[in-house]
Amino acid sequence: MAADAARRWARWRDFSASFADAQPCESLSEGADSGACKYLEALAMAERRNQEILRAAQNDPRVRDLTVGILDPVEHYSLPQRDFVKRAVSRLIPTNVLLTLDGRWIDGSLNEESSEIQPRGDDYFFYADEYLENLNDDVVIVRIRFHS
Repeated sequence: MAADAARRWARWRDFSASFADAQPCESLSEGADSGACKYLEALAMAERRNQEILRAAQNDPRVRDLTVGILDPVEHYSLPQRDFVKRAVSRLIPTNVLLTLDGRWIDGSLNEESSEIQPRGDDYFFYADEYLENLNDDVVIVRIRFHS
């Protein structure tokens, strides 16, 4: 998994090197996500989709697979390679929620801000991956995926 993530990161960086610096979606819509100005948000999204690198990536069969299922490829691949690989590997085992041995139920969804008590998003996956790695060897891990 780590080697695959490193290869994907390198492929995107090689591809993107010939384009002007693109902006992640978040930076284009700053100030527009307050709900008061949906028009500005729509303009920002249109501007994001119109960036040369994103249009090229959608039409280039050599890198099209690097953008499938990724809302914002510019942001996704913006991390340094080491951090990109760490993020990819940290998502390998944990599901979106974790029940710790001391009875804490941690929901890693993005519904709220991340904190030390309730990590969210990437922070959650880093936490969960480290937590699972540091369990004693005699601990049995049960991974359950369910839909209600």
